[in-house]
Amino acid sequence: MPGRRALLGLGAVVLAERRGRRAEAETKQGLAAGAPRRGTRASPSLLRHEPGDLYFTNAEGRQVYLAGIHTWPASQDRGPAFDWPGFLALQERIGGNFIRMWGIDGEDDHSVRGPTSPLPYARAADGRFDLLRFDAAFFDRIRGRAIEAGERGMYVSQMLFNGWGLQFGEPRNPFDASPWKAGNNVNGIDGDPRGTGKGADVQTLKDPAVTAIQEPYVRAVLDALNDLPNVLFEISNEAANTDEAWAWQNHMLGVAKRHDGVRGLRHPIGLTAAAAWMGDRADIDVRLAGSAADWTSPDGLRHEADPPPATGAKVSIVDTDHIWGIGGQSLDWVWRTFTRGHNILSMDSLRTPDLAGRSVRYDTTPEQAAAEDAAREGIRQTRAVAAMLDLRGMRSRGELSSTGFALADPADGDFVVYAPEGGGFTLDLSGTAGKRLAVRWVDAEAGTVAEGGAVESGNASQSFAAPAGRAAALVLRPSEPMPPNRRPPG
Repeated sequence: MPGRRALLGLGAVVLAERRGRRAEAETKQGLAAGAPRRGTRASPSLLRHEPGDLYFTNAEGRQVYLAGIHTWPASQDRGPAFDWPGFLALQERIGGNFIRMWGIDGEDDHSVRGPTSPLPYARAADGRFDLLRFDAAFFDRIRGRAIEAGERGMYVSQMLFNGWGLQFGEPRNPFDASPWKAGNNVNGIDGDPRGTGKGADVQTLKDPAVTAIQEPYVRAVLDALNDLPNVLFEISNEAANTDEAWAWQNHMLGVAKRHDGVRGLRHPIGLTAAAAWMGDRADIDVRLAGSAADWTSPDGLRHEADPPPATGAKVSIVDTDHIWGIGGQSLDWVWRTFTRGHNILSMDSLRTPDLAGRSVRYDTTPEQAAAEDAAREGIRQTRAVAAMLDLRGMRSRGELSSTGFALADPADGDFVVYAPEGGGFTLDLSGTAGKRLAVRWVDAEAGTVAEGGAVESGNASQSFAAPAGRAAALVLRPSEPMPPNRRPPG
């Protein structure tokens, strides 16, 4: 009987009830440690995307599967000081290598309790914002945390704007504390010229004076992070799904890409899903695909249960924030999304374990907390499996397996097949003739990996059976030589 061991020796427990005292103790240790101890993973290098590839390629020529959790106060405190060292320790414990760093320019963004600090714009002597002066504390914060994440082998995506909170007036109105509201700034700017009580017009090109303030801000953020290779950028979270807001997003994308292109390192810059409750929701992904973005986070409409295959036209980073917001994730969902060729971000309210400085708007239910916990385990498992493989040439090839969920590079002999129900299934190995493939089984429920011997390639309908008879992933790779991605990616 093949030996079984914890998945790649990472040894993390699987679900909430199995995390127990160990996770709690590790988190407390992270809280007390102050500045995070530098991890053992290699520092991440600059990413680039080649059309057709599912993943970014780093400076060493290895393709990198990005996956991790994110939460609102990671870059700006929302009330109490956020426990950044504890959060990094949690991210490292689950094998995550990617963090979405939220960015807002006002004290309240409707998602979480505030006040938010530090903010990008400085205040005048009377306490109002001066939109022509930046607050250095904000730029020091985002730079310092990007550096510290890089020391742990992690990439960060810095959000430039947040459109979510500009669209709401109840139960509280975040625009009341916005620097763009008339009277809140010393520059005579009125971000609500139509008198709607909201700030949606700020993320349009209607007022050239507003745009003329936003453009230098975009360039200042890029300048603060330009020399760091582990940085990506996101234009705005869930901006309005209107023609005017899309025009603004694409304009700011152009500003960012032009400035980034002349400042040294060229960083991936992305667009993410617009507000799904506005306009034609089916049009969101069409607009993302037609943009000049290097990567996108799609709308969640088609990604809940049966994600469409990623095409590689742009790097796809599926974010649960655009599907469920809080909760809804599962271990099964992570595996389905991974084997359809997507990178993964999971929104996490940090209720389990409870990090200091949590200040979320939502009252997370036990079911939602369990969903977040399951997603953490899924990230751990899929990141570990990605490290077993050479991801170059991998494509979503669900048609090769009777399960419908497969990542494959038949020419090189690398396969990952997910069997949601376990049991028996078939896999077409006819495109991998002449290779002997090593077999590994990942027991998704137990979080373990078992050696499964070897199989000769060439059979168009090779039969396999999950050993435990439950959700599992089959990993095939050539017996020799070992692929360059055998070590954990940067």
